[in-house]
Amino acid sequence: MNTVSPVFAAEWDKVSNHQPPAAYAANGINTYSRGQYEDFFINYNGDQLGTDGAVFVGSLYPVDVFDKYVGAHESFGYAAVSQNNLNSPYYASDKAKIEDFLQGFQVPYDTGTGYYLVSMDFIDQQSYPVQVGNQTYWVRGAWPLSSAIRDLPLDVTVQDIPGEQVRAWNYSPDLGQEEIDCAKNDGSGFEGQSYYVKEMGSGSTPSLWQKARVFVGDPKGPTNLTQKEAAALMANNIGRGAGDGQSTAPGYPTQWYPEKTWRGQCGVSFPYNIFVTGVQKISDNGDSADYDWSVVNQTPLWLNNITVRVYTRGKTTGTWNLVQIYQNIDIPPAKRGGGLLRDPQSKDVIVTAAGMWSIAQPKVYAHVPKPSEDYDVIVTANVNLNIQGGHLSFPSAVIDYGMRGAYAAGRAGNAPPGLPPGETKEMWDRASSILGKSLPQGYNDNIDRASDTGAPPPGGGGGGGGGGEPPVLPGNLAVTRVEYDGSRITGYFRSTFPVGGKVNIRFYKQDKNGNISYVAGVMDRLIEPNGDFVESIPAFNLTNYIIIASIDYSYSGGTWQKEQYRRNDGTSQEETTYEDNKALTGKDEEPPKPPEKSFTIDKATGYYWPVKWEKTPRYRTEKRRVWQDDWQEVPVNFAPEPKIRVRLRPDGDNWEQLPDGRWVQR
Repeated sequence: MNTVSPVFAAEWDKVSNHQPPAAYAANGINTYSRGQYEDFFINYNGDQLGTDGAVFVGSLYPVDVFDKYVGAHESFGYAAVSQNNLNSPYYASDKAKIEDFLQGFQVPYDTGTGYYLVSMDFIDQQSYPVQVGNQTYWVRGAWPLSSAIRDLPLDVTVQDIPGEQVRAWNYSPDLGQEEIDCAKNDGSGFEGQSYYVKEMGSGSTPSLWQKARVFVGDPKGPTNLTQKEAAALMANNIGRGAGDGQSTAPGYPTQWYPEKTWRGQCGVSFPYNIFVTGVQKISDNGDSADYDWSVVNQTPLWLNNITVRVYTRGKTTGTWNLVQIYQNIDIPPAKRGGGLLRDPQSKDVIVTAAGMWSIAQPKVYAHVPKPSEDYDVIVTANVNLNIQGGHLSFPSAVIDYGMRGAYAAGRAGNAPPGLPPGETKEMWDRASSILGKSLPQGYNDNIDRASDTGAPPPGGGGGGGGGGEPPVLPGNLAVTRVEYDGSRITGYFRSTFPVGGKVNIRFYKQDKNGNISYVAGVMDRLIEPNGDFVESIPAFNLTNYIIIASIDYSYSGGTWQKEQYRRNDGTSQEETTYEDNKALTGKDEEPPKPPEKSFTIDKATGYYWPVKWEKTPRYRTEKRRVWQDDWQEVPVNFAPEPKIRVRLRPDGDNWEQLPDGRWVQR
């Protein structure tokens, strides 16, 4: 009898070649089993979403899988991405994007083994409370998860073979002992074969052996298997029942058992969205109030180029006013474990972490001059309500689509693939309750409001006009008044240009000798067309000065320099007049001069400015004693115990002590 032993060039991988990450081993997942094909994706449309509507990032083959075995059967497995997977894959699609994905989305990293831990069974997916102002939101993390997808065909064939042909091979019939040989175990899948006794003849002579073959033909099938994993796959499938009775060779009946095996998907899902909340009054001096606001970043990305606008709306007249604009705000994401991944670049906001989210608030509260009627303070993020002459111009509200997201960790600043051009989701339709109309989808939570009672119309208040605010000529910028209350300078401005643009606002101080010096300014401020706006800055110790506010009008070398209005359409334009481009506190001003007009001998145009005298209140700053809010603890040092000194004096009456200490009897 001639017998031939099989020759297998391939080898199974060894468990000892792969040390399990400590966090996996702590859960009993401590045995390397295989490598699997892994796809990576991002879903920007909301929380806990799958691949529908998601953006593909890339593929990596293989990533390592660790298992917990029960007898010969393995668990679903914990996936982990090693540096070797990244550096020497069998196949990789957009590997650099996958590395950005792992680092930028803060996938937990085991420094001892060099694994990124992407298993969904490992990453905490509970909901946690996030406190934003007075509201609590329950949020699950947007961290990446790997889920096992069991959809790849796994074929197991069992073939009857006469015992005499394979008798000399003497393989163990116990698959639990991992007696399975490796025919293929590389980047094209795997194949294993095993021979065992099915029936015993008389005298313990095998009358029938079986040859079992397990393999995956799909190019995304598992690879780099250990012998234990290959045996487990075979043992899980043999005995499930006969298949379709196919035969692979004449005279050798075969049973075929189709089954499935695993591949992996690693995805992160979150709403690409910000929302506005927490609009509330912080302080009120009667004529004006300071307001706080919050913009919440719901993403694990570093969001840039956010614009916040603060408006007032009169409840009786419906008159709108753009009060303040905060531009180029950036909001870094929260860091896993607490804090932020980086500091914001914007100097106008403070950003704090709130669980899985991060919140931007203004460093300087929005200073709101109070209208003479009850009013709303309305704050928007990336929504320009397009105020035209004090009125809301619907439906032409403009969305700022310039917000961009980037990774804040790893190669910080790289944008993830497929970033949406606009926001993807809102939590409520708050806009309709405030505006009476909805905004484009994704932006209806980008607005919030607070309400307050109005103040009497200002009657001068130390402003520049003394007789109210004069009208402003068309095609012009003007400072309508300026106020100083001892801690803030507030300038009131108006534009009659039909196109929005950029302006430079400056504040100066003038001493009693007429010397003018610069205090502060806001350069390149965006303004809306045909609107009023306010700019306010903190300033102290200026009560002995005249305060000057100017717009596109700079003081240098003893003269005032004109600047052209920079329109949003890219052109620059000279104003009709520059006589009203500044205003002062502390004295009455003459009205602006009329524009120069040409005239002929037979036709001329004259101008006059009606004026009337009114009693207007004036205010001054004085020093007063103000009790603080609470008792303050101070140290108290008690005097030491006095030392008692005994002096002797003569006995008897009429003794008197002299200044030199001597005693005499009188």
